[in-house]
Amino acid sequence: MKRAFWKKTLALGMIAVLAFSLSACGAEQKEHAENKSEKSVNDNFGKGSCIYEGEDLGGEAVKGYGYSFVADGDKIIFLATEYPDENDQEEGLQEDGVNDGGIARVYSMNRDGSDITEICSPASESKDEFFQKLLPDPDGNYLLFSISSDIDMSDVHYYITRIDKSGDVKERTEISNVIENSQETYITDFFADQKGNYIVLAERTVYILDKKFKKVAEIRSDDGMVNGIAGTPDGKVICGILNDATNCIKELDVDKKQFGKSYKIDQMYNFGTDTFQDGCGSYDFYFATERGVYGYSLEHEASALVLDYMGSQINPDNAFGIVPIDENTMVGTAWNGPEASLMIYKMADEQKAQSKTVITFGAMWGIVDEVKNAAMKFNKENDRYTIEFRDYSSEEDPETKMIADVMAGDGPDIIDLSGVPLTQYARQGVLEDLTPYMEKDQEISKEDLLPSVEKAMEIDGKLYFVSSWFSVRTLLASKKDVGDKNGWTFKEFRDLLSEKGENVRPFQSGDKASMLNNFLYSCMNDYVNWDTGECRFDSDEFKQMLEAANTGTDDERAGHGVEEENLLLGFQNGTVLFWDGYARMEFIQEFKKACGSDATYIGYPCEDKNGSYISFNNQIGIYAKSKEKEGAWEFIRTFLTKELQACDGYIISNPTNKEAFEMFMKSHTATEPYTDEFGHHIEPMKGTFGFDGGEVNTAPLNAEEEKLYRDLIMRTTKTISVDDDVINIIQEEADAYFKGKRSVDETAGYIQNRVSTYVSERM
Repeated sequence: MKRAFWKKTLALGMIAVLAFSLSACGAEQKEHAENKSEKSVNDNFGKGSCIYEGEDLGGEAVKGYGYSFVADGDKIIFLATEYPDENDQEEGLQEDGVNDGGIARVYSMNRDGSDITEICSPASESKDEFFQKLLPDPDGNYLLFSISSDIDMSDVHYYITRIDKSGDVKERTEISNVIENSQETYITDFFADQKGNYIVLAERTVYILDKKFKKVAEIRSDDGMVNGIAGTPDGKVICGILNDATNCIKELDVDKKQFGKSYKIDQMYNFGTDTFQDGCGSYDFYFATERGVYGYSLEHEASALVLDYMGSQINPDNAFGIVPIDENTMVGTAWNGPEASLMIYKMADEQKAQSKTVITFGAMWGIVDEVKNAAMKFNKENDRYTIEFRDYSSEEDPETKMIADVMAGDGPDIIDLSGVPLTQYARQGVLEDLTPYMEKDQEISKEDLLPSVEKAMEIDGKLYFVSSWFSVRTLLASKKDVGDKNGWTFKEFRDLLSEKGENVRPFQSGDKASMLNNFLYSCMNDYVNWDTGECRFDSDEFKQMLEAANTGTDDERAGHGVEEENLLLGFQNGTVLFWDGYARMEFIQEFKKACGSDATYIGYPCEDKNGSYISFNNQIGIYAKSKEKEGAWEFIRTFLTKELQACDGYIISNPTNKEAFEMFMKSHTATEPYTDEFGHHIEPMKGTFGFDGGEVNTAPLNAEEEKLYRDLIMRTTKTISVDDDVINIIQEEADAYFKGKRSVDETAGYIQNRVSTYVSERM
């Protein structure tokens, strides 16, 4: 890895950790403290719109990307770092302010974003130094906090550079010795309070320095990591404390050199020292979450949402270092691919902000990027509805909380069904049948879906969810071992293993428990009917599954698997028989090369010989008690469109939409470059994969390989349904059989009784 590339990556990570913990409102703190009582400051707490409108200031006037924004009177001061392109990096540019990671500059601009002017480019003594944070000096200067380190972070140095408002360097001091002989390893943040004290955070310890940067106090946090610091308008200092149990903030009494009062924060704020921001106006400080920016009142001991990312059409994955300048204005950086632009965000008119009907989208384990991006586009283009997120992952027990809301009639309008008992939800009336909505829709219908996929999505002949992409879990085998079969039973599976001998294993994971888990993960639905409660774990077919798993080794280390290149070597020398997992077109050629034989998707052994299973990458449904079902459908229907499934050009998984699927197949079979209908340039599939036994050059699929993959997709109609509790029961009982303590009939009987009881309790 090139040093310059590493440095850029490190710098971006550090800014992501530190850029939000700034003093943007610092210039107003003294004014607010002198002219307003705490009571009057908090009169407007929680009021006002949380919807902001962004103005792109462009990136032409700033070289690189801006961060560490600070309000100073009628100006905004900030840092920017420019990274040279690869050619410049190779030449090893060395100028003032230049290191092999980037060029640091200090800029100023008016509060409205006009008159962007470069103040200076601070010189670094080390080529590895990165200027990480800018903050105001109580004496009217600016302080630059920087870090210098080698690539493995084994030799780290920290510096404070003091510059005046014209950019002239007044002082430069290394403060690395602050954490010498302590329990800490790294300095994570630097802060200056209104009294002229300097405060350094280093993991669990807060250090107080005097005006000459000499350590005068060391305050240890016994409650967790000190992961952020900010100042209030009246001069208080607060620190974020994070541990496994809770989030909270504590006042830091600099004079007494100890922590003071503790305040709980109900929201799950972001991890890292970018979380906290100096307060201004009605808020004592700000903090960032996945949803947006919150303001906190120490008087009320409560927080209020100040900036709603989604409502403001801000993608938090592309927005960076958003900083409140005053109660109505924020500033930050937005990324559009490799390019960065300065952004000014102004609070929207209250009436305009409330003009759309809110549709809530709830997810148990966080909002995935695909949904965030779709919601951003939807909110921008739809005049009637706006999507807001209800992220249960911040709850102490996400599953219990979401189920409680759903059962109480207070569930989100749209539900991310990841991790929920989908079939039970559908049959218990929790989910809306989407079939009538498709029938009324002028653009979306069942006929737009791949037939096999549409059948796999059905529950009792109805559709309760939409999904954009899917994968197929199966076994890929050599035709020289299994012939032209595309399905088989456990008896046939065991016969092949007996024929091959004890030195051959079926999968890369060779121990008994892992082999059983491979079977169960795919074909659980073959043995549990969640509609009737019937279980078939005492069937001959399931007993044969146990016997097949029992052919594995007792060595649990064999369950860890091997690297892919060694797995290919196993195929080549015949010690591993099958590729076990999610089918991908590229691996057809790798497998054929290693085995020296054509391949077939034979699937997992099962009674009906249809042992391949669909796993949907996302499953999104409408809450049956939602009051905004039409609006919910307007949003989720977009996940079935060709435009959403194929608009990125490089499609990484199988689209459910027929036309998008054909675009996916074309990208893997085309032998010449082409431009798709969305304007993306597509190159023919090409790659090289080396392993100990040789090298595989992948190329566009030929007609036979394409047919192999298409046939797999078109015949697969079963779905994966995993219940970890059931799997745990089976593994517990099977362990006695694997150790020879029970017969296979006894084991199957125990499993049948336990799982039947469990299923009946869940129905």
